[in-house]
Amino acid sequence: MSNYPVNETALLLVDPLNEFLSEGGKLWDFTKTTAQATRTVENLKMLVETCRDKGVLVVYTLHHAYCDGDYDNWKFLNPSHQGGVLRIFRLKET
Repeated sequence: MSNYPVNETALLLVDPLNEFLSEGGKLWDFTKTTAQATRTVENLKMLVETCRDKGVLVVYTLHHAYCDGDYDNWKFLNPSHQGGVLRIFRLKET
């Protein structure tokens, strides 16, 4: 086990989005089998709690913000990309 200086260490959580990690998320149906089997949410909660208890900074950040044309040249979109693109188009139409 390594010891890292708390004042120089942070836990960086990239895109822990409700869309993928909660039953109310629009993309939950695509991720729930894996998320439940690996106890993703429970493990993330335990990791965050442990870091906070030890004084480690916890940072949440976005991976990418969608821009028009991001997926225009993608030949194969996976279901999570398709769901995100469809949701964005629906939001723009309203």
